[in-house]
Amino acid sequence: MTMRCPRCRTALETSTSEGVRFERCTTCHGLALAVPVLRRFAPEQRVRDVWLDLPAAGPGGGCPSCSNAMREISVDCDGAKVAIDVCKACQLLWFDAKELEQFSPERQAPPPRTDRLSPKAAEAVAVAEIVAREQMQQDREDAAAIAAALWLASGSSFAALLVMKRLAEQRR
Repeated sequence: MTMRCPRCRTALETSTSEGVRFERCTTCHGLALAVPVLRRFAPEQRVRDVWLDLPAAGPGGGCPSCSNAMREISVDCDGAKVAIDVCKACQLLWFDAKELEQFSPERQAPPPRTDRLSPKAAEAVAVAEIVAREQMQQDREDAAAIAAALWLASGSSFAALLVMKRLAEQRR
């Protein structure tokens, strides 16, 4: 599935810089970054503040990854307010053009490569990324199971067979 910009709906382009993968909009120049990637180079306290303030956030745009509504949070960045859209389920942050520079002005060099981290730190980063991916997969599987239960409850034998076949294929 192609990820789309939550602002202009342009298909996002996958880019890599210094071994770090991110999605970018070639039209409005917005960027989608996963939290583990952002933690590699953004000020730690700012990233933490995003998650602490998330319960009070207002509605944001649609998530480029899962299409669910993101939450828009206003972050104080050295006196300037930066509005960032956050998808808690995908752990994805959307930065409009120039917002990442405001969010992390002191560290605009490309994110450090994980091979420069200590072995223990690199392992912790890798484990966090795996856990996030596993959680996203589990959420997808849970949604499929709910859909299957709804189909089964509807009494449609044909639909039930299709759902059971699909679930069996996913588990292989």
